[in-house]
Amino acid sequence: MQYDTNSSPTNFKILVIGEAGVGKTCLLTRFTEDKFDDQEPSTSTNFKVIDVDIPESTKMKNIKLEIYDTAGQERFRILTSSFYRKSCGIFLVFDLTDETSFKNLTNWARDITYYASPKCVVVLIGNKSDLGDSKTPKEEADEFVNDKSYKSYFICSAKTGDGCKEALKCMALEVAETCAVDDNDTVPLENKKEPKKSKCYLF
Repeated sequence: MQYDTNSSPTNFKILVIGEAGVGKTCLLTRFTEDKFDDQEPSTSTNFKVIDVDIPESTKMKNIKLEIYDTAGQERFRILTSSFYRKSCGIFLVFDLTDETSFKNLTNWARDITYYASPKCVVVLIGNKSDLGDSKTPKEEADEFVNDKSYKSYFICSAKTGDGCKEALKCMALEVAETCAVDDNDTVPLENKKEPKKSKCYLF
């Protein structure tokens, strides 16, 4: 599919999923506002929009990422299934200091396989690197990514920002290069007041 690189940014729907307490909301704030907001865990879905310039992309030079943070609590999991539809990318997040959150990635991987498009770009994030030694060796996380054929694995800290820019850069490039989006696939903003936007230059 040919893209007009001089046209208005194309919208790509990105999900941030994982167990409760792994730092999804903090990552969303770091990605879109480049700051750390240590707030109470979210109990409902929210999203933010960020304009991203990717001059090195061969297909699209600027895109708009609509990043959705879905609540991780088990009782809300049924609500998240509908959000997989038309998603172009997924940040699958676990807590480096919580071994259980890594083990439970298999449940989320099953949902991704069942609900998401085969074209959906999946990036694994081990969050909270600022808290010390990881309970999950990098080799084990890399093996999980390879086994599931996901795009990449990043060790990040939403608090310090370490690794976050690199993870966002990977996602932006991959969805621009691999997700063929037309007028029917582009995901409109929800029918509510548009959230605060930010500008991100990745290169």
